Amino acid sequence: MKILSAETNLGSATNVSNAPVVRLFNSGDSNILVTRKDYNAVVVGSFMVPAGEVVYTEKYFTDTLEGSADVKATKTAYSSMMSFEGSGSSGPSYTYSVSASSVDEGGNWTTTVTTTNVADNTTLYWSLSGTNITSADFSSGALTGSGTISNNTFNFSHTIAEDTLTEGTETVTIKLFTDSGRNTQVGNTVTVTLNDTSLSPTYTTSLSHTSRDEGDSFTTTMTTTNVANSTELWWELSGTGIAAGDFSSGALTGSGTISSNTFNFSHTIASDNTTEGEETLSIKFYSDSGRTSQVGSTLTCTINDTSVTPAGNSVFFDGADDVLNLPSSTDWSFGTGDFTIEAFCWRTENIGFFLWDHTTAPGNFTVFSYANGDIRVYNNQFLVSNVNPGNETWFHLAVVRQSGTLMFFIDGTKSSTTHSFTYNIGGNGTAGVNIGKSHWNEMLGGYVSNLRVLKGQALYTSNFTPPTSALTNINNTVFLGCQSSTDVTAATVTPGTITKTSNPTAQTFGPFSSSGGGGDNYGVDFTGTLDEKRITASHASLAPGTNEFTIECWFKTTSVASGVSPTSYHLVMGSRETNNDNGGEGIVIGVNTNGRIVVFSSGFHINPTDSSWDVANYLNQWVHVAVTRDNNDLLTLWLDGVNKGTSSNFTNNLTRSAWSFGNLVNDDSEDFNGSVSNARITINQSLYSSNFTPATSQLTMTSQGANAGNVKFLGLNGSSITADTVGTATVTSDNSPNATAGPF
Repeated sequence: MKILSAETNLGSATNVSNAPVVRLFNSGDSNILVTRKDYNAVVVGSFMVPAGEVVYTEKYFTDTLEGSADVKATKTAYSSMMSFEGSGSSGPSYTYSVSASSVDEGGNWTTTVTTTNVADNTTLYWSLSGTNITSADFSSGALTGSGTISNNTFNFSHTIAEDTLTEGTETVTIKLFTDSGRNTQVGNTVTVTLNDTSLSPTYTTSLSHTSRDEGDSFTTTMTTTNVANSTELWWELSGTGIAAGDFSSGALTGSGTISSNTFNFSHTIASDNTTEGEETLSIKFYSDSGRTSQVGSTLTCTINDTSVTPAGNSVFFDGADDVLNLPSSTDWSFGTGDFTIEAFCWRTENIGFFLWDHTTAPGNFTVFSYANGDIRVYNNQFLVSNVNPGNETWFHLAVVRQSGTLMFFIDGTKSSTTHSFTYNIGGNGTAGVNIGKSHWNEMLGGYVSNLRVLKGQALYTSNFTPPTSALTNINNTVFLGCQSSTDVTAATVTPGTITKTSNPTAQTFGPFSSSGGGGDNYGVDFTGTLDEKRITASHASLAPGTNEFTIECWFKTTSVASGVSPTSYHLVMGSRETNNDNGGEGIVIGVNTNGRIVVFSSGFHINPTDSSWDVANYLNQWVHVAVTRDNNDLLTLWLDGVNKGTSSNFTNNLTRSAWSFGNLVNDDSEDFNGSVSNARITINQSLYSSNFTPATSQLTMTSQGANAGNVKFLGLNGSSITADTVGTATVTSDNSPNATAGPF
């Protein structure tokens, strides 16, 4: 065989260099039907070129051949050894045809097989294939099948599935085989184009409201197009701080079913008393229950925090030099009109409480307490309440003038003593006002919370129930402050910038038990300069002997050494009587001058080596401290629930039955400069054996696994600094330590 021309392909009709003999090679993977036409384009006949094979054919030199670009053709010299494939061959032939070569979704076509020289009842096997073609593409008709020849033909049909999935145009290829394994193809390969006429689904989300207050409701709606009825979609609500408890009705997740292109669901926002701030709620929809494939856009709804958490916060004045300075303003010029000055107050002593004082004359007006404990007003005369509200407890005070009559209200009860009072208060308004200091330079010692001033209104004229939550801005309010836990100069209503002298401090300690810092949350403040303050609890049951025990409390200090006596220890709690009590009968927890928490009993000393526990790193923070002895005589120091040191074979017989806080029992040389809260002594039980989480609320007789019968003392936790929850110890105080806010 001799090749006489360059190779061409039969993608279009060609006479192959006017060749009378042509070599044909099928480079594709499907049988290809080649058609022969004469000079006038009249079909002379056709023949099959099997996939991957070479055949030879004879033709008149002007005849053309046409099949596929996969068929490579060359002009070839004649040879008597050649076997020719001719259009008039007497062997079997197989031809495919389709009723439509391009079909839309929902349409159908029929494939017809035509044969020659194939016996009746011969079974032939067909297949459909193509990129991304699956059985789901057809609502009727399979991907494979067979047919039986009858009178040289048989046919089969397919219908394209009509769906809403956007898949793009696809091509299906149809082939015929003589064997069921579909290895030997016969006949030509035909294709049908499947046109994607589906409409893409759309998802539109909407909210009835994009901003809602607590207690309000909102409805979320999903609207679709080209989504079948009964289609299920899944939704989810999320956001920083968003939880199921934020809603009084409606869940965080759910699903809905499309009906007439829509569904909706509703939520109601819970109305509570917790101040959470403004929150943003996100709402998303998904096409799968796993919520991984989002559909539609994300909706957002702003939840406005309309709750009012009682502002139990206060400002602490140390009685030495702490002052809040209110700017000069005509708001302080009450003239001869009505007014109301009210606040929640906590006094450390009868005298020295100056709540309100104009800084200069004329028009001075001072609200203060006197040596006998009553509340008084001074201008050019002293007007008295003749009621002593007491010390170291919260009370509500209101001073009111109505139509020239001055009245005092203590905890909502009107004093029987009233005064005719037509004095022109405030002059021309050029003077400012001091809180915590009088114009005679006397100072306030104690706490002030929720100070509110009304100009031109006598808010209270008869007995009333004092407020149980934070005071708010009402008509005629010219000042409302002392409510912040962080900023003493913050105010809801004020005519100008508030400044401070020295360091009055913001406190979480307040008059409302639900405030998180007042009411039932107390400690004892031992702060001072060599002032020898102390609390002492004494009872025979407080001597641990050689038994197991747990002693614990919370403490907070503002400094390590400043303002305390120059010894090596500053006692938090303990049972050593004096600095020289070294017989081993007592034990103490203290802060040394190096700033480490230490435990000491004669012959035994635990001092944490971890410098991160230097008290200087935790100034003004509450720290839980506990010391345990277990049944193996292992002494352990725990700081905020972490084991910070042990001492083995601690066999000291602790016979001291008096315990002190803030200083030694009978020695004033170890002043502690700070506060102590929730002190508990448990005997016959070691509560902690591995690292633990300290309690997050007040200790009780049974909290942290304590057996109530083993708790011998529980104090420094109430409005009375000498209270004992157990009730057996004799508790006394020296040099007036004050109740203060606790750690919770």
